[in-house]
Amino acid sequence: MLDAMTGLTDATDTAPAARRRVLAIAAASTGAMVLILLVAGQAGLPWADGFASVAAGLTAMVVLLGVELRWAELVATAQSRGLVAVPAHS
Repeated sequence: MLDAMTGLTDATDTAPAARRRVLAIAAASTGAMVLILLVAGQAGLPWADGFASVAAGLTAMVVLLGVELRWAELVATAQSRGLVAVPAHS
């Protein structure tokens, strides 16, 4: 509901819980794996640093994908409620 005085709307959660859960599990498990591999790298395993770097990159991509999907949902919700203009495609 739109508050006429401030222009603020009530927050509604449009992201499915299952997708948030999957992204959280992926980020947490990858982060844990990176920490384990960093410790293993300190123990002298030469391949652990490279693998940890790849895992950290994948974690960053998962987080960015989650943020991008949430942003798209927020924009679509705002457009459907008339809070922002729908872009004109030429």
